[in-house]
Parts: sequence; C-alpha cells; structure tokens
Amino acid sequence: MHVPRPSDKKLCADWAELFFADARRLAWIESPKTEEGKALDVLHYRVFTNPFWQPIHPRGEVYTRDFTEKDWKSFSELHPDEPEPSIIHAG
Repeated sequence: MHVPRPSDKKLCADWAELFFADARRLAWIESPKTEEGKALDVLHYRVFTNPFWQPIHPRGEVYTRDFTEKDWKSFSELHPDEPEPSIIHAG
C-alpha cells in the first residue's frame, strides 16, 4: 500500500529550478486548497507570461476575469469531479 508523505520542499525547489530555469525568480508559490493537498503539503508554482510566452512579473489582480478570453474555463470548471493536476508533486 502506498502511503503518501509530505513533500520535500528542497526537492520541489530543485524541480522548479530545472523546469522554470531563469523564470524561477518570477514564480509564485501557492499553498494547496484541498484537504489531500494540505496533508501532502503540495506546492503550486505559477509563472505568468505575456501573449508571446515570455515570463513576466504581473501587475494588478491576476485572478480577475477582466482580461480572460470569453468562455474560458479553468481545469476545475471543466472537470469538477477530478482533482486539479499539480505542476510538481514530490512524495
């Protein structure tokens, strides 16, 4: 039986460094929202980009729908019964 264990923050940081490279300095790290994610100490790394996929430091509210394309849906809106995928999951 697989027993989940809390994430290794150093390992997560190492993976983020490899994945995001120079953009790592612009990454936001967010805490989990689900009980399972909290128990596993999951971290969510987000890097915002411009329309040309160049990493940026966002200004203003990033979670507003003011600049979101019409009818855009998040993963959780498209798949309400599935857990959201993680970028990095160490366990």
